[in-house]
Amino acid sequence: MDKLKLRSGTNIYNDSDYYNAVHWNYREFTEFPVKLLRECNPVTDLYLKENRIEKLPRDIACVFFVGKLYLDGNNIRAFPVEMCRLPYLTHLDMSGNLLITIPEEICQLTNLQTLILDDNQLRWLPISLQNMTNLKELSVNDNSLYWFPQKIGSNYYSSSVRFWRNRTLHHVPFALWLHVLNDSQLPVAEKLCRLDDLEWSSYAGESLKNTVRIGRSQMELVIPQQFHQIEQCASGSPASLLELCLRRCYIIYYRVLKADAPRHEDENNNEIDKMPNWISRTMQFGPTAFCDVSHCNCPLFGYAVLAVCVRDVDNESGRILATAFFCSKSCCEFWKRVYNTEPLEWTLTR
Repeated sequence: MDKLKLRSGTNIYNDSDYYNAVHWNYREFTEFPVKLLRECNPVTDLYLKENRIEKLPRDIACVFFVGKLYLDGNNIRAFPVEMCRLPYLTHLDMSGNLLITIPEEICQLTNLQTLILDDNQLRWLPISLQNMTNLKELSVNDNSLYWFPQKIGSNYYSSSVRFWRNRTLHHVPFALWLHVLNDSQLPVAEKLCRLDDLEWSSYAGESLKNTVRIGRSQMELVIPQQFHQIEQCASGSPASLLELCLRRCYIIYYRVLKADAPRHEDENNNEIDKMPNWISRTMQFGPTAFCDVSHCNCPLFGYAVLAVCVRDVDNESGRILATAFFCSKSCCEFWKRVYNTEPLEWTLTR
């Protein structure tokens, strides 16, 4: 069969003539079959389940047009950055591997809708997941997560999020708690954070540990290391000028990119390339969190006012320890009035 000739700008999923699925499950491959794939027509669906692949190649662009990629049940230890450059990828299943981290560059998979990472060894999820507005399904069951992003995609309400059996995950974002309650996924309270006589310790890094004391329990909340300044609800310390500038730049950057991307995509990319590297990466990967007051939703980079509260789910399931981030003390005070919540006291130790 002759190789397909793809026209520039063609969406291969709108034309059935371009569909090409390759099923190579249970073949005992020990490496990604690059040579074999180069001999095939452009692959749209690639199934490599239950092989013995340990490493993904840098030239994974040989499956440039792949839309669905199934790599579950292998021995893959690293998620290569090069895989974040597959523009047509909509479904990625890497469950049952040995992944420890996911790169922040995953946000470059702008068409990704389903991401399945069950049964790995993940401790963190990339903050840039919150910029993946097309992501509708995320599954990270049976990992070792310590921290969860404040939101996934546009928000938790428009996404399906599964994160059961992460025994080291003891607190969840306030927005996720609301999603859990509204979606009646009450078993999460039993699997995550029963506070009865709880004693555990987890670490946020070498320099930042946020300790919350509740009765006899002492807990260290895992906070993203990107936060340079964490304030208590009662604190009145303002954000730095750099923080305020980053917030404003991100709002302008996001609005311009969203409005003009279809017409001036190349021009936008050129402008981004002209920016200093650390600023362009900050804008691309997005803020560490967003203000939890819905009408504000201000991006947060290195500064946040942190509130920690205990929410009752029901009489049987117990309570959830929830964390919320705010851009200022005034937003935190507004949040306390709306949800009739009194945050717990906590102390910051270094």
